[in-house]
Amino acid sequence: MPRRGKKPVVYLDQNWISEITKSQIIGRSSKDDAFYSHLSSVLHTGVSEGKFACPTSDFHNKEASFNPNLRTAIPFVACALSHGLSFNSFIHINHKQLVAAALEFAGQDVPSTPWWHIPFNRDPDTLLQWSPDLSNREHPIMIDYMKEVKRIRDGIQTFDYCDFKKHRRKQGLSYEDEVRFGRDQIFREQHIRPAEAIVQGRFKTSDWESIYSVVALQALCRYTELKIICDLGEGIGTFLNSHQFAHAPFLSISSKLRAADIVRFPNRDPEQSLIDDFHIVATVLPYASVFATENYLAELIKQTGLDKEYDCSVYRMKQREDFLGKLEVL
Repeated sequence: MPRRGKKPVVYLDQNWISEITKSQIIGRSSKDDAFYSHLSSVLHTGVSEGKFACPTSDFHNKEASFNPNLRTAIPFVACALSHGLSFNSFIHINHKQLVAAALEFAGQDVPSTPWWHIPFNRDPDTLLQWSPDLSNREHPIMIDYMKEVKRIRDGIQTFDYCDFKKHRRKQGLSYEDEVRFGRDQIFREQHIRPAEAIVQGRFKTSDWESIYSVVALQALCRYTELKIICDLGEGIGTFLNSHQFAHAPFLSISSKLRAADIVRFPNRDPEQSLIDDFHIVATVLPYASVFATENYLAELIKQTGLDKEYDCSVYRMKQREDFLGKLEVL
């Protein structure tokens, strides 16, 4: 199954979307306004003419919520660029990648579906002439989903990444060992730990009980689906030590980025959003042709060779002219 369609996919991280928003919506007075106004025009023209796709994601909405001045404007700009194309949730993408890996592990055929069913809400190669209204995000299913995303991001793994990094660094593990540890932990965070928390009775408050019951049920369903498939082979325990599990893209990318940050940049104090950044890269990189992100994240991607592994051109803010030139020749 191909990882991409015919049309290049361009993904802009939050810092790029913010700069475009500030120049177009807020109307700030800055020497950078002219550049980002032109960049916005190039992006809109390219998407409208079908030269490339520029999807949004839930990360744009989540990160915009932290800035009261841009809370509404950033999702509006991202939606206008995307024409309704969006990445699916990182939880969905990770699980579906693992299902495909488990089927290969068990010697089963992967069901034939369009390549874009895992990463996107629709086919990026389809040109829409209008942008659907995605402003209503109060549907009960969306509310439950956002609560689950918050639980994942506020869990043990992401509670205080700075302290977590110091703790991991004291373990003195190699980069490869830290990758293995991270891969297993991220899998547990999304497929096992929510259900364990319910079983162990950690959540007693009645207001939260129903929410975490839904989260636990979803995690249990994900785990059960994998176990049923793996039992056709040598079992899920063997799968978790297999080549297929190790190379499932989301787990592989996020664990490598985290290991690089811990082992290769031990003295750098991380931003609290770094775990989110790892999730963004792990979601986007296997399916994007061009990825515009922030400086440190681009450095980690290049340090780990993930840009070459997934054949994705990565640009940092310092390379904005090069990024613009790339868009103009797509």
